[in-house]
Amino acid sequence: AVIEENKDPATKELKTTSQPTCNKDRSKAYRKRKKEFLKSLEQRVKLLESENQDLKSDNERLQQIIKQGGLGKISFDSKLKENEDYMYNNIFKKVKNEPDNLRHTMIQQAYENIGEFSPARIELVKKQFKEILDNIVAFDTKVIHCCFKGMTVKEFVQKQRRKRNIKFIRKKGDNSYNAAREIFNEYKFSDEMVNIMGEETADYLKLTRKIQKIAQQLVQLRNDLINTWKGIHDETHEKDCALNFSKQDLANMGDLYARLKETDLLTTHNAWNIPK
Repeated sequence: AVIEENKDPATKELKTTSQPTCNKDRSKAYRKRKKEFLKSLEQRVKLLESENQDLKSDNERLQQIIKQGGLGKISFDSKLKENEDYMYNNIFKKVKNEPDNLRHTMIQQAYENIGEFSPARIELVKKQFKEILDNIVAFDTKVIHCCFKGMTVKEFVQKQRRKRNIKFIRKKGDNSYNAAREIFNEYKFSDEMVNIMGEETADYLKLTRKIQKIAQQLVQLRNDLINTWKGIHDETHEKDCALNFSKQDLANMGDLYARLKETDLLTTHNAWNIPK
């Protein structure tokens, strides 16, 4: 059977008038999509240019480190200072002047590098605690303290005067307990020195053993401090605090930091209410 062509004038007119309208709508939608695509490309280019500039800055910094003595030799305090300078100057300046070119992941990483639990801060504080412990007493005081481990003043005097053969008990698990004492007893001191040590060393050793307890407490304090830092890190990291801040919040924090830095309110004594 042959299907006759629909010759209805109304249908023919509808097809004729709707075709241009469809083409016009498609063209308009295409131009809109193209405009949005070009805009997204422009934003991407700006972001990549910003990242490229950051990478160039990092590269220049690393090249400078290599010239100054090699990578890996930079001190932890210098590394922490660089990280803080990058956060408080570079990031805060960028979030204020170029917010669209700053990614939240860059902000988060910057916070990680200066946070309480950052590797540079932990190693710096460990090093500083070690400096305190290494210099907590004069070297000669440390010598006397170590030589009298496991030995009384009376035993030392008797051995020096050879009144009897003193046999010291070896303490297991601490070779320094025995080694320093045995080296010490290889020497023969004058009667005057033995007399002075016999009269004064007992009280002297009471004080050095008190310092030993303080040193042990400092180590415990250091460990407590690092564990507390870890608690702060876990608490803030779990909530992704840095990612939840708006860029305006970060800009405000940057201004706040700059203003407080010009005062004495952030000094150690004022910040932690420590008497001078």
